[in-house]
Amino acid sequence: MPVSPISGLFSSLLMASASVAASPATARQVLLHSNEVNVLEAPDPQVQEVRFRLVLYSGSAADPPGREGLAWLAAASIQIQAGPGVHAQVDKDVTLFTGRAPRNGGAELFGSLSKALLRPLFDERELARLRIEQKRALETLRGDSVALLREAFDWFVYRGHPYEHPAPGLDSSIDRITREEILAFHAEQYRKGNLAIGVYGAVDPDLIARIREDLANLPDGTPGPSAGAVALLARPRALIVEMEGAPRSLVLAGHPLNVTPAHPDYPSVAAAMLRLKAVQEGARPRRQQSLAIPVDAEPADAAGAIRRVMADLATLVSGGIDGPALVELKREMGRTYGAAAQGPEGALVSRLDDLLLRSPRSAQRLPASIEESTVESVRSALARHLFPQRVAVVVITTGAEDLARRLSSGPEDPAGSAVEGRFRRNEIEIVRARDLFR
Repeated sequence: MPVSPISGLFSSLLMASASVAASPATARQVLLHSNEVNVLEAPDPQVQEVRFRLVLYSGSAADPPGREGLAWLAAASIQIQAGPGVHAQVDKDVTLFTGRAPRNGGAELFGSLSKALLRPLFDERELARLRIEQKRALETLRGDSVALLREAFDWFVYRGHPYEHPAPGLDSSIDRITREEILAFHAEQYRKGNLAIGVYGAVDPDLIARIREDLANLPDGTPGPSAGAVALLARPRALIVEMEGAPRSLVLAGHPLNVTPAHPDYPSVAAAMLRLKAVQEGARPRRQQSLAIPVDAEPADAAGAIRRVMADLATLVSGGIDGPALVELKREMGRTYGAAAQGPEGALVSRLDDLLLRSPRSAQRLPASIEESTVESVRSALARHLFPQRVAVVVITTGAEDLARRLSSGPEDPAGSAVEGRFRRNEIEIVRARDLFR
């Protein structure tokens, strides 16, 4: 079974963040330990099964250069060895292993996973088969306009950064990955200080003891440092991905953010993203956050839709958010982020993000933090962190050449024209969907 990219909110993600037991109502924020097993118990008497979620805080961004897809291949092999009850997912900064079993079946299911984690086979014949699935996953991605949009955005915005490639890697790198390199990756990344497990539902003390005993055999420590921040574009640029037969033009406009959820300005940025209906990174937890505003338009209106969204962003940054709008956004943030943290599952999801972002209680803190914001403080924060004149625009569409012509029409280089959605022709790149990630 292939390892899939992570998509959608981690609504069922039950992650550990401490080597202490905690009830859903009183779970305490703690950091990962580098030399002991990180386990969180979340008993729920209403649930008649046991569910575990094991998270490795390394994903495709940890792939060595020239070996893109290595994290995917390692996780897929571990999943196969663990058996059909275990599922793996890989994204930029996390690898997840999930499973659920009846109340009395948790130890057997976890035993299958722990054996594969601690003594992975990485069988050469299995790896050869998985490489075929890996390439098939890339081919499927090239034909899925929605999934391709976000991956093409990352490819365009994060060039030269580990986020540049999708989790399955590149066609050109997959066959170069050797078993010895997978073993070395496993030894470097699968460590106590880079991993946590949460057990939810019908929690059995014997199962918790088994988990601690098994995972204690992982090496201590953490991997090397993650990649640094990304440089913004000097001017707006556009990438048009030609996809034959695409019925709609799908757009993402935005740029990497120079602020994380731990920063005091982040609540203002989050409020602006809600106002712009931007993609919320909570759906794909990442160390490097980004502004990504989606647009869905008829191909004939794609250029106009891009101009409107870029103008909206420029207006928001220059004019800020007025009093009544800010009041409504505060309510919306309370609904959006408050609901996500309710109940045992929501609390554990938030703590997972906290561990990844090294920002304690980041999700729960946003509604309260934005309540303290004023119109002026929001305006100044947006001016520091949102840059309409440095936006990247990525489009999945048909008629790429025609769209490029329409985007580059108008005055050659008037001041600020790119902010209004008019680009120089040499600021527009066209690529065919079938040529990406080769």
